[in-house]
Parts: sequence; structure tokens; C-alpha cells
Amino acid sequence: MPTISSIQNIITAYSQQLKYKERLASVKKIETQQAQRDTVSISKEGKRLLKESHSLKEKSVPEENLSPVENINTSNNT
Repeated sequence: MPTISSIQNIITAYSQQLKYKERLASVKKIETQQAQRDTVSISKEGKRLLKESHSLKEKSVPEENLSPVENINTSNNT
């Protein structure tokens, strides 16, 4: 027959284990929420960069409109 002391020890150990699991679950929940916020931030930044890229493409001069650059030899200027 277990003693009152041993039953109390079992209850205390079980209680501590539950508290640990609750803290662990809380930490995991916080980490998950942070990961979700990070994912949303990365997604928004990606969309912004994609828009910026398209905007820059629209503003850029097409290659066929660029004039050829002459080969300038500076060593003959002496």
C-alpha cells in the first residue's frame, strides 16, 4: 500500500510535468505565430519587390533603342 508521502510525490511530479508541457506548448504557439508573421512579411516584401521590378522594366530603355558605344582609346591622347 503506497504511503501518503509517495502519493504526494507522484502528484507533485505529475503537476510539474503538466506545467512544463503547458510552458512548452506556449513557447511553440509563440514560435508558430512568429513564423506566420515572418512568412506574411516575406510574402509582402516579395510582392513589393516584384512590383518594383515590373515598374523598373516599364521605365527601362529597350536594348534596340540604345546607341552603340564607341571604343574610346585613351592611350592615344598623349
